[in-house]
Amino acid sequence: MRLFIFIIILLSIVVVLESQAVIPESPYSLLGALSTAGEFIKSLNIHSYYLIIPDITITLEGILTTLLILFVIGFILERFKTLEQNNYVLTKQLQRLSQKISDMNKDLNSNNENRF
Repeated sequence: MRLFIFIIILLSIVVVLESQAVIPESPYSLLGALSTAGEFIKSLNIHSYYLIIPDITITLEGILTTLLILFVIGFILERFKTLEQNNYVLTKQLQRLSQKISDMNKDLNSNNENRF
């Protein structure tokens, strides 16, 4: 999973650098590949895709907004994952403690019965 995230971040950085003309455009640039893919999908003449991909223009603001939204969503999901893991650990500890209490009660009851 970390490798996948690293690749996405790396590709995003390359796209941002290409859009700002820091990296010169070449026949193998990512922006060119994205525009070629968009043109190919439009050339399929499938009407439903026109609703999904209407004249996509890649801008720096759009890319940064998308990355920010993905970061916030990932941060929130990670927090919920941590909370869920903590809840799981606390539930296991509670089960162990209740088992110990029930064992202690059984021992006390058996000791009380042996006295009489």
